[in-house]
Amino acid sequence: MARVFRLNGSTRHAAMPPSAPPAPALALALALALAPAPADGQISIFASKNLDFGILTPGAPLTVLPDDGQRRGELELLADGEVTIVVDVPAAMTSMTGRSLPLYFESGDLWLRFRKGDRTVPFAPGLPVTIRIPRGQGGVFVWIGGTADPPARQQPGRYSATLTVRVIAPGT
Repeated sequence: MARVFRLNGSTRHAAMPPSAPPAPALALALALALAPAPADGQISIFASKNLDFGILTPGAPLTVLPDDGQRRGELELLADGEVTIVVDVPAAMTSMTGRSLPLYFESGDLWLRFRKGDRTVPFAPGLPVTIRIPRGQGGVFVWIGGTADPPARQQPGRYSATLTVRVIAPGT
């Protein structure tokens, strides 16, 4: 049985001070927000930290690495035994008026970090990764990085996107 958890994201327009220069210097503040998702049985997953791109300038891509403890997205997966995890990522965030802001997620932008010990498993978006979590280990963290790439003429506004995390455990 597969359990699917949806993680919602949004952005907000950064307030410009009264002395702000005209549009080319507009900055956008982005955060891909992770919403907690309920789970029952052997597996629990909790969103513990938002993927936060901070302040962006149109035309200047910004990458958040999965080992960036301040800005990475972070989920906590509590389980033991074998689990398969797939993270489906969006290609863009979209505003209510239909404008989009491109997002890029590559192999290595997602990491599994075991709660005990120093074991880290990088993996690629959209591809399954199967791991065995030893009994008593407690689980793993899913660390999420990525790149926001606002075009030079990116319009400010509120944007949203959804990450989908699928957790599959044999026998559940």
